Formats: sequence, C-alpha cells, structure tokens
Amino acid sequence: MDDEYERLVSGFVKAIEIKDLYTRGHSERVSQLSVHVAEELGVGYEERRITKYAALLHDVGKVGVPLCIINKPGPLDDDEFAKMQEHPTIGVEILHDIDFLEPAIDIVRYHHERLDGRGYPHGVDEQHLSRLVRIVTAVDAFDAMTSTRSYRRALSVEEAIAELERCSGPQFDAEVVAALTVCVRRLEWQPTVDFASEAALHGAEIPNAPVGELRRSRGALPPRRERRADASSTRTSRSWGTS
Repeated sequence: MDDEYERLVSGFVKAIEIKDLYTRGHSERVSQLSVHVAEELGVGYEERRITKYAALLHDVGKVGVPLCIINKPGPLDDDEFAKMQEHPTIGVEILHDIDFLEPAIDIVRYHHERLDGRGYPHGVDEQHLSRLVRIVTAVDAFDAMTSTRSYRRALSVEEAIAELERCSGPQFDAEVVAALTVCVRRLEWQPTVDFASEAALHGAEIPNAPVGELRRSRGALPPRRERRADASSTRTSRSWGTS
C-alpha cells in the first residue's frame, strides 16, 4: 500500500513541476530536510511520515493558479499576488478527499502562516500551527533562500540561517530554526543552482523561463495586514517563503 501512496504523491509532484518548472526539485528538498528536522526534534515515525508527504505536496495548489501568474518574470500586482495566495486553499481542496493524506492537510493549509497571525491565507496565529506546520514553513523558506532563481543568486547556508534567526518569533519557530541549523550543518547542505536560472542571471535567452516565487520584499514574508499598504515599495523586490 505504501508503494501506491508513493506513486500517487509522486504524480501530484510531477503535476506541480510540469506547470512550474521553476520549483523543480523544491518539493523533494523541502520534504527531505523537513524529515531530518523532525527527527532532530524527536518527532515519532508516523508524524515524520506525515511530514514527508505534506512537504512533498505543500505547493500542489499551484496547479490552480494561472500559468501567466506563475511564469510572470516581473513583480506581481496586488490582484496577481492575491491569486497566488490562494494556492494553500486550492491544495486543501485537491487533497481533502484522499484519506491517507488527511493528517497532512493542515500542513498544506497553513504553510504560509506566521506565528504572529500575519501570514496567509487565514491569518491564524501560533495556537493553530502545529510543530509539523512550523517545520515545513521554515524549511520551505530556507530552500527558497538557498536556491538560485532567475532574478537572484542563492544565499549561502549561513546567510539563510541568519535570516531565519532574524525572523524567529514573529514568523518562524525558534526551536525549529535551531534544529534546522543543526541539520544543514551536519548534512553540509549546499545552495541549489538551477541551470535555467543561472543562465538567466547571465543574460542568456531561456524561452518561457518560469518564475514561481512571489515578487515581494527581500527578507522574510512581510506582515499580511501591511502588505497592501506597502505595495508601492515592495513590488520591485521579492520575499522569502511566499510562493
């Protein structure tokens, strides 16, 4: 039965990557590192299994976001940003009738929320965010920071750790960030360089090169309630963990 589950989850991941090549490998990396972090925190086998599947599928809702938004090479306007913010909810709708994935639903639903309640799409605070949600949220942001994109080079592992630590409390769980730090140093985790993204940085022409992360402010995800008010100043840059 586990083999059937693996094939189903793999099919979902392929569907995401076919639409959004920009995040190719992202889901697998987030899943792998999330399981390591969960183990470091003493999470039991069954919860680690849930974490593995949920992390693989955290962005499955992107299949419901228009391709023109996912692949847009420049900043997203407010309407496009709002549409991209729907992907956690779309992901829940896709997965909610699959019984073995039911324990993973909240991770998909809440992976862009913040401990201070200023994330999206629901604006819930730490009382609603399980340890597994907090793990995937931090690892998702870490992978975004340490991956080269068409518009920026990857941060080093130490730069990304410093950013996570800076944003611990309001956005990320400090205990999770500490465990993540232990894991990436032990594993000697390296930044990810995508060929297409690297070529784009050097000005090479890449037909239909996809850009899947939201174009918002550099640094951690800005507070949900301030985002529209700050739109004029944030559209020219980007944000970690917002895709």
